[in-house]
Amino acid sequence: MKKASTYHVLLMCILCIGLTQQAGLSQYRFTNYDYTNGLPITDIREFAEDSLGYLWMGSNDGLVRFDGLDFEFFEPLKNDSSSLYGSEIARIKVDATGKVWITFHDGGISFYDHTNQKFKTRHYLDKDGVDFPRLAISDFIIDNERSKIWMTSAREGVFEMDMLSLDSKKVLDVNRPHGMVNDKNSSQHFYLSSEGLWRVDKSTYSIEKLSEYGFNHCEMYGNYLIGHDWSLHVSVFNTKTQEHRLFRKEDDFVNKGILLDNDKIWSTTFTGLWFFDIDSGNRTKYLKDKNNRFDIDGDHYNGIFKDSKGRIWIGSEKGLSVINPEYQNLIHLQSTGVLNTSDIVRGPDSNIYYTLGFYDDHILEVDIRNDQSSRIEYSPIMDFIGPLHAIRNKDKVWVLCHRGLGYFTDEKKILVPYDGGRFNDIIHQKDIGNLVLDDNDNIWLMRNRSSILVKIPTDGSEIDTFHLQKLQGPEEVKAMLYERKALWLGTDLGLCRYDIESGKQSWFLNTDERYQGFQNSIENLGKDNEGNIWVLSLLSGAYKCDYNKEKDSLSIIKSYFQEDGLANNRPWSISMDGNGTLYFGSTSGMSVYHKELDRMVSYDQQYGFKELSLNVKCLDDKLFILSRGLSYFNINDVNKIRNPPQAKLTSISNGFNTFYFDSQNATTDKFKFSHNENNIKIEFTAIDLSYARDINYRYRLDKNQNWDELNYNNREARFIELNPGSYNFEIAAAGKDRNWGKSEILSFTIQPAFWQTWWFKLLVALGLIGIVSTFFKWRERQIRMIADMETRMTELENEALRAQMNPHFIFNSLNSIKSFIINNKKEEAADYLTTFAELIRTILRNSKSKTIPLSEEVKALDLYMEIENIRLENKFDVKWEIDPSLAQDSILVPPLAIQPFVENAIWHGFVHKEGKGRLTIKVTRHENQILIKIIDDGIGRERSKMIEKKHYRKRSYGIAITKQRLGMEKDENIEIVDLKDQNGNAIGTEVTVRIPINTLN
Repeated sequence: MKKASTYHVLLMCILCIGLTQQAGLSQYRFTNYDYTNGLPITDIREFAEDSLGYLWMGSNDGLVRFDGLDFEFFEPLKNDSSSLYGSEIARIKVDATGKVWITFHDGGISFYDHTNQKFKTRHYLDKDGVDFPRLAISDFIIDNERSKIWMTSAREGVFEMDMLSLDSKKVLDVNRPHGMVNDKNSSQHFYLSSEGLWRVDKSTYSIEKLSEYGFNHCEMYGNYLIGHDWSLHVSVFNTKTQEHRLFRKEDDFVNKGILLDNDKIWSTTFTGLWFFDIDSGNRTKYLKDKNNRFDIDGDHYNGIFKDSKGRIWIGSEKGLSVINPEYQNLIHLQSTGVLNTSDIVRGPDSNIYYTLGFYDDHILEVDIRNDQSSRIEYSPIMDFIGPLHAIRNKDKVWVLCHRGLGYFTDEKKILVPYDGGRFNDIIHQKDIGNLVLDDNDNIWLMRNRSSILVKIPTDGSEIDTFHLQKLQGPEEVKAMLYERKALWLGTDLGLCRYDIESGKQSWFLNTDERYQGFQNSIENLGKDNEGNIWVLSLLSGAYKCDYNKEKDSLSIIKSYFQEDGLANNRPWSISMDGNGTLYFGSTSGMSVYHKELDRMVSYDQQYGFKELSLNVKCLDDKLFILSRGLSYFNINDVNKIRNPPQAKLTSISNGFNTFYFDSQNATTDKFKFSHNENNIKIEFTAIDLSYARDINYRYRLDKNQNWDELNYNNREARFIELNPGSYNFEIAAAGKDRNWGKSEILSFTIQPAFWQTWWFKLLVALGLIGIVSTFFKWRERQIRMIADMETRMTELENEALRAQMNPHFIFNSLNSIKSFIINNKKEEAADYLTTFAELIRTILRNSKSKTIPLSEEVKALDLYMEIENIRLENKFDVKWEIDPSLAQDSILVPPLAIQPFVENAIWHGFVHKEGKGRLTIKVTRHENQILIKIIDDGIGRERSKMIEKKHYRKRSYGIAITKQRLGMEKDENIEIVDLKDQNGNAIGTEVTVRIPINTLN
């Protein structure tokens, strides 16, 4: 086992009371583990702590590893050579590389390798002959310098095995060697047998007998070999003086557990836990308190072990018990019994204190040196009950009770009423309040549900009273604080500052949104050494505030709640020690404010509080805990910032393989993954066997990124589809004080695919440049060849479109003339033919141009509509509305661009209409477009479609052709609206055509 440190103070109680039988009454505070919280084995006999901080435990039922959160159980598995070899654990030890070595009662030795999380076993083989133990390996030691393991077999002798090759040889053929101990002070070993104690030279294998008295098991502490034999004795051998001493117990066998701590030997037995003084030999049995649920569990004790943090672990038939040194710091004063303690004030020196009990109606004088207490008597002339607050002024202690104010002195320990003269009704009225002392030795008193503030000079001067304006009587003033010649009062309404010199009252009411945190009544007030005011609000946390006297303003610097480390959101007492550290008491324990962390650290019942509803008060170098009875910490035991837990990397996975770390290789940068191994999972931990559930983690993949945070229950980070590149994963851990420890950094690289490399990209770029260059040279030649062709094809396309339009119109017009001739209307036919001829000339003239003036388009449309109106026997009237600001001779439009829409209005709107129709054509300008609206009052599109379907009329392509000519591929260039009356009946159609403005210029 590891060398015991003298740093720890776990046996201070025993040292103080002289190791008499009464010493066994001093109780330690244990944390117990059994099957209810996951412990899978009992009767634990062996312990070891590895380099990562895991605690390993063994019994006859298997092997367990504990990380403070979970117990991991290991057992032999059939057909799995990488599992544990046996289940009956004999010894557990850890080598310098972090490997955990285990021997078994049924033979063989295994070691656990953190780098692959597997066991490897060496057991007897036929080829070994006499060079490896056939039977149980009773003990072994690790020689890290030579990478050797020395093993003892009780019936076969002493063996040496190479830790790398696992080759073994027999080095000593001695009788019944039960154990071995490494001499940390020399290059030698000790081995134990029934015939005595022997020293072995590592190099020559020569032996020297040191004692005739045999050992069964021992451990080395400094110059002492401490162990036991097979009977009732604890044995101590001084390797320097070679003095051998025996300590005998009363009718009790010593088990395997031996531990030295602060010059006291701890010995586990079948019937209890014993302490031996290594100098005097006095023995003491630890007496259990069955009524204390934090006392040690079980009755039969086996193994015992002290870890690197000074915790003492004890195995029993019930499970596992541990003593945490930090949980032993609270000192309970038994003389105060179960009496309630409401307040405490210093006595004549730093060993004497006066305590008040509001519910028990008592005042006690307590001497903490001998834990003795006596009552302060009450004067019979005043009916004092319920003392709650006390302050000390010189030799007087002033006590505020439920029914009055009194005082007593260190010399005359009798509480007498204070004579307030004409103010007695205010001073001695029923209902408790509060009081403070100012710099001029004046007592300031205020009763609950009163608006009167009372100033009581302690030199006998006249009493004075002051009225608080906002208070009307029923509001409570629970808190008072004197700070810089002013009184701060905490009330139901909020906070009040009363300036003693000027008498000015400043109110900071909870109705103001800036002080909504004071919405519940203010429980208490405090100050720190920087002049900040601390406000404790009922159910609303703690607030650090700054007061600006010049501006008479109060600002909340920061609020603190349970998530900021407070034990709960109802702190009700506050006190500051001489170092400026603030302490808070609440219904869930105690909290300490660390300025450098700007955070609270909480202490709960595991630290030894009788109950969790408590007040705190700092006096001298002590922090007193006021609840049931009286307890105290020495200030230095509670206001230290605990060393942060150290985060450790445990594995990295690339989606295909997992690589594990131990303490030796956790920060290497050898990991290089291919481009398709870019889904990375990294696991980590921070071993803390006492505060594992307080641990938080933060990590980031690059120092320029923000931290991601996790709690104790989530110990892995995943990164999906990482881009090629180099990464530095950083992980750190902190306790509940958020004091972050040193980061661990893991470097790894995602290598790019060949097509992602710079050289491949360069080759591709050069190839593309060559291809593009060749293409552009070829393209340049082609452009010259086809430029004229493309221009000519464009002109031909436009001419083809116009050619499609003109025959279509001419065909319709000739049909109209044909109709007149058939019906023998010669004059009408002559007039029609004259107009048609003029229209043909206009069409032929305009068809030669891509665009014509708007005036020419209007003229052509007039001729067309005149022809159609003659043919339809004056079926419709035409009205033009052209914006006079438009220069019709300058604005250019495609020829016959509007005609298809006019044609639709005539043939689909008027032909089947009863009565005469009206066609209105409006031409206006809108921004950079010409808007042409063709509005008819015909039968509407729906009825027209029905008629066309009935008569199988062929579809007209005039509008589609016009769209192509105008480049109107988007519907928003042509808008068609069906016009309807109030009853939804069709009353015509409105078509809007938008043509971009094009002028002669």
